[in-house]
Amino acid sequence: MKPFNLLIVLLTIVNIGALVIRWQYLKNNQQNNVQAQVAAVPTVEPTIKDGLYLRALIDENKNVAEQASIKKQAPQLILRFSFRNCDACVRSALEELNQFVKTTGVDGAKAEGTFANERDFVIFKDILNFNTLPISSLAEDKYQLQLEKDASDPFFFLLFPDGGVHHVFIPLKEDVERTRRYLAIIQEKYFSKK
Repeated sequence: MKPFNLLIVLLTIVNIGALVIRWQYLKNNQQNNVQAQVAAVPTVEPTIKDGLYLRALIDENKNVAEQASIKKQAPQLILRFSFRNCDACVRSALEELNQFVKTTGVDGAKAEGTFANERDFVIFKDILNFNTLPISSLAEDKYQLQLEKDASDPFFFLLFPDGGVHHVFIPLKEDVERTRRYLAIIQEKYFSKK
């Protein structure tokens, strides 16, 4: 082989080696940049939970004595929902509340929904077939709460005998454990036998 050809082959090998090294460097640097960018982006979950918390605060400590007839002396745990809520969200909350009532024996819990018509309510009850959980149909603005007016999410709250609304909570179907913790805290604080 002529020295000139040998020189060209060696230069080609060196160039290919330099390109491979450069490519490896850029690839590693790009992965590090992507990881840094991902780490810098805040997660959506706390933002959603913060927004739900702030929306729930609007109705916290309201008094609804004029709008509601309250017969019990103990507070009532109410799941309020509407036909305009997402079906999966309502079902998830209802299933958790039904399971809570079955396992704890709490009799001060109920679900209250707003339906497009009476026929939808009857069909809804027949499909769910919850024997332990009372479900009733009411007007859209029964308690005059902001979350009722928004009708974007089902929500839990405690209704006290004096008409006070406390412990407003918006469950997430994606975070069932959070709903279970809420129900356990409510059960321990208000429905446990002391």
